[in-house]
Amino acid sequence: MKKLVNKKELRDKMNIAIDMLSSVKVTLGPKGENVIINQSLCSPFITNDGVTIASNIESDDIVVNTILELAKEASIKTLETAGDGTTTTLVLLEELYKEGVKLVDNKVNPIIIREQLNTESQKVVNLLDKYSKKPTKKELLDIAVTASNDIEIGKNICNAYLKVKDKDLIDIKETNNRNTTINYVKGYSFDTCIASYYYFKENVIKMDDVYVLITNKVINEIYEIEDILNIIINDNKNLVIIADDYGENLVNQMVSMYLDNNVFAILLKNSYYGDAKNDFLVDVANISLGKIQNGNYRFKDLGLIRKVKIDKDKTVFNFLNNAKIKDEILSLRHNLSVCTSEYERNYLKSRLSMLETGSVETEQLEGMLELVSLNGNVVRDENNKLFHHTHALFTFKKDEHG
Repeated sequence: MKKLVNKKELRDKMNIAIDMLSSVKVTLGPKGENVIINQSLCSPFITNDGVTIASNIESDDIVVNTILELAKEASIKTLETAGDGTTTTLVLLEELYKEGVKLVDNKVNPIIIREQLNTESQKVVNLLDKYSKKPTKKELLDIAVTASNDIEIGKNICNAYLKVKDKDLIDIKETNNRNTTINYVKGYSFDTCIASYYYFKENVIKMDDVYVLITNKVINEIYEIEDILNIIINDNKNLVIIADDYGENLVNQMVSMYLDNNVFAILLKNSYYGDAKNDFLVDVANISLGKIQNGNYRFKDLGLIRKVKIDKDKTVFNFLNNAKIKDEILSLRHNLSVCTSEYERNYLKSRLSMLETGSVETEQLEGMLELVSLNGNVVRDENNKLFHHTHALFTFKKDEHG
C-alpha cells in the first residue's frame, strides 16, 4: 500500500534521514573515527568508508528509508565516477540540503536554486580539470596508502597497478594462504566457462603447446571434429576447443576420453555477449595464429598456444608476440583515441592491456585476524583487509586520468 506524505510531515522525515546520514561525518579526514557495522547474515566488521556506512543505514519508517535511498545514490554515484570521496559527498549533501531549505523558506524559487547549483558545480568541475595532472609513481603510492590506511597494502596495489596500467585487470580474491601474494600473469586471461567440471581431476589444468579450435558455432556431435581428434590422439597432442556450446552426447564422450584415456581435449564455452563475443574470438585467433572456423573443421586452421592454465575461475593463455598481435594493438589504440564512451574505453583498455602486458591476481588470506596500529590499537578482521585492498585499487579509477 502506497503512503502519501507532503508538506511539514515530509520535511520532518527528510530532516530525520539527513541527520541519520550525518553519522558518516565522523569518519572524514586522517583523524576520522571507525564505525562498527552489524549485519544479520555476516559477522560485524569495522570500516571508515563512507559509502559502506551509508549503505548500511536503514530506518523502520518506510518514508525515511525511501529518502535515505535517494541520498545514498549521491555517494554511490561519486564512487562510480571518481573512485573516492564518498564521505565528502554526504557532508556536502547535508550542507546543501540545509542551506537549500533556508532559501526555500525565504520564498526563493527551487528551480532557480537548482539551475544555479548546476552552473556553479560545472565551474568547479572545469577548475578541477584545469589544475589536474598525471600522478607520479610516488603520488600513486601515497594515494593507495591513504585509501587503504596501510603501507603494505598500498605498496601491493600500487606495484600491481604500475605493472599492468589498468585496474580492471587486477583481481583481488580470498585464498587459504597465510600471506598476501601477488601473481603476475603474462597472458590473455578470461573467465572459465567449461563444458563439464568433471575435467578437473585437480584444481588446475595445465598444458603446454596446445592447439586451439576457435568457432562461433555450436558443436553437437563428435563426428564433426573427428578428423581433428584423430590427429590429436595419434600424435598425443593437447587441444582446447572454444565454441558457443556443445551437445550433451559430445560432452559426455569427450569427458570420458579425458578421464579414461587421458586425452587432453578440453571444451570451453564462449561466455561473452554481443560484440564482445566476437572480439574474444578475434583476440584468441590473433594470439594463437589460428582461424575462426564456421564448420567443416580442419586441423590446419587450428591455432597454437604456448601454455594454457585453466582453473575453476580463470583461464590463461600464455602466448608469444606476433605480427597479428602488433596490428591488433595498433587498431585498439586507434579506437581508444577516438572513443568517447567511458564504458567502451574501459573495455578497449582491458583488451589492449591483456595483449600488451597480461593481468595480475592479488591473493588475500582467509579466516585470520590481524592486529594493526592505526590511530590507536585496532583489531581488524580479514574481511576489512580485503575491503582495503579493493578500496585502494578503486581509487585509481580517477587517479589514472589525473
